[in-house]
Amino acid sequence: FFSSRRRHTRFLPVSWARRCVQETGNEIEKQYRSEEIPVENNGPVKVVVGRSFKDIVINNDNDVLLEFYSPGCSVCQALAPIYSKFATKLAYNKNLVIAKIDASANEIPDVQIYHYPVIKFWPANNKKNPIDYDRPRNEEDLIEFLKEKMGARWLEEKEEL
Repeated sequence: FFSSRRRHTRFLPVSWARRCVQETGNEIEKQYRSEEIPVENNGPVKVVVGRSFKDIVINNDNDVLLEFYSPGCSVCQALAPIYSKFATKLAYNKNLVIAKIDASANEIPDVQIYHYPVIKFWPANNKKNPIDYDRPRNEEDLIEFLKEKMGARWLEEKEEL
């Protein structure tokens, strides 16, 4: 008799959980999937994970271009060398962070990804409204998009004499 009763009281009813939240005023925070934060992240393409998203993308004064990819996606694999070369070429621009996130292993609050790859731009002056990149995925169009969206924050590479 007691073992049967004990089994039924292990889990708290939903109404009890709601009551606890109401009485304490503490909301239960949703947990999102995240890989571990990389120990080193010094490459031209920064690696973002769920836990580092706010620090790298939102809580700074930089414009951020972020690629959402999946390692098994053939289009993503074709884009990887183009994106890396593009990031290396623009590494001089300290106002810009070029990053990528494995969207199949990391979740970001308020960002829905339905296909891969997706590229989004977070302007420094409006982090709440990212802009979808909807142009061809080549170096020239990526640069043109950034020049247009960054405006005065865009820095041209200094020519060496």
